[in-house]
Amino acid sequence: MFKKLVFTALALLCLGVILGYSALNETSRTGEMAEAQKAESVEAGAAVYYEHCANCHGQNGRAEECISLLGEVMACAGRALNTPELLCDNQGVRLQAEGWQGTAEEYILSITTIGKSETGMPPFGAEYRYDQFNALADHQIQDVTAFILEYETWLSCTPALREISIGELFPTVESLPEGDGKEGEELFHITYGCSACHGDPLVEGTNAVGPWSGNFKNLDDRIEGYTAADYVYESILLPNAFISQDCPVGILCTSHSNTGQSNMPDDFGLRMTAQDISDVLAYLGIDASDSNHINVTQSLEN
Repeated sequence: MFKKLVFTALALLCLGVILGYSALNETSRTGEMAEAQKAESVEAGAAVYYEHCANCHGQNGRAEECISLLGEVMACAGRALNTPELLCDNQGVRLQAEGWQGTAEEYILSITTIGKSETGMPPFGAEYRYDQFNALADHQIQDVTAFILEYETWLSCTPALREISIGELFPTVESLPEGDGKEGEELFHITYGCSACHGDPLVEGTNAVGPWSGNFKNLDDRIEGYTAADYVYESILLPNAFISQDCPVGILCTSHSNTGQSNMPDDFGLRMTAQDISDVLAYLGIDASDSNHINVTQSLEN
């Protein structure tokens, strides 16, 4: 009788070990399957991105290198997606500025589906797309969202990075190095895609979403106490400090109608070097030394 009890106990113990191992193995296998599915979604999303999105948002998602359907380098019309302001939880100032209450994933899904007319972002959801040839299926929108979210893996999401870049590296416009207008031309039209919104400074009326760049050197009276250099410099780094109404279709094209926040990207303080800014100013005919010593750090604090 005792041997039978011992045998039964050992059998139950072995059964428990087997079941426990099976459960652990199943959990591990489920996790591996989820990771594999995510990898497949990201890979499929990459294909969607480079076919439908890269020509506006850039090959690397930073709105720096856009290629036309003809294979020509052109200005990027879209905003950067590979940026902490969109993807990092502790720096999601872009979502906050637009009054978005959800996650970055929900935001990307929504904007990709229904578009955003005030910034020129077209809808890709089949219900909203004007031409069904370029419409995306729901699973494609899910995939491209997964691909964009993957950028966060490579981002520095350190809090206060933006304040350090702007407040400490770029305090005043006259602190910039000497600018090169020839270099600034490529930066303005191609690298940072400024002309996509502000037009060609040599051709009046070419601006679409924002004031015409050809008039930037004449903005000494836009804000009291600011020279044109002070004003444009601050506008590059802190686009929400002052929102111009000088726009082809009115205030809605330069600001979000529900928040009053500027439509201009607010991450140039992270993306541009001091030399880049100086070169762009030189190309626009703006003398960086003509300044009333407006300190960007003070504007940031205000």
